[in-house]
Order: sequence, then C-alpha cells, then structure tokens
Amino acid sequence: MGAGTLFGAAAQAVVGGGFVLPPGGQGVAVGDVVTWTNSGAEGHTVSASDGAWGNNDLEPGDSYSHTFTAAGTYSYFCLVHDGMNGTITVQ
Repeated sequence: MGAGTLFGAAAQAVVGGGFVLPPGGQGVAVGDVVTWTNSGAEGHTVSASDGAWGNNDLEPGDSYSHTFTAAGTYSYFCLVHDGMNGTITVQ
C-alpha cells in the first residue's frame, strides 16, 4: 500500500491483479482516500460487505476510490469472484 497526499488526507492504494485481492487488515486513518485498481485481465468489483459503498464494474485498468470518514473495520469483496475479499481498518 502506498501513501501520498490528497487534499490534506493520505491517499492509500490497493492494487488487485488476477484473482487475488491484497491481504486483509490494511490500516488507514479517518479521512484517508483508499483507491482500488484492477491490474488483472478480468473485470472485478469492490463492494462493502454492508452495501454502504462500492463499484459494480471495475474493468482491467479501472480504479475506484472511497473516503473513510469514521473509525472501524470495513470488509469488502468482489461480487464476481467468490473468495476475493479484504478488510480496511480505519483508526
């Protein structure tokens, strides 16, 4: 996960390729922007387990960003591929 500065908040990157999402438990701060990028050859999604946020069409090369505004542990998954999931811990 890389970090940079974006409008006063850190920008965190999550890159997924093939059929693997990065391991869970990645930590970010409240206000951070997390960006998922599909570096694989097939379409994927990034969907919050509770349905609160997500992208239903993440084609190869596409990215999706979400700003986390509250502390907690957020689970996400790919609607297309069973077993592709991860968590983001916001502190």
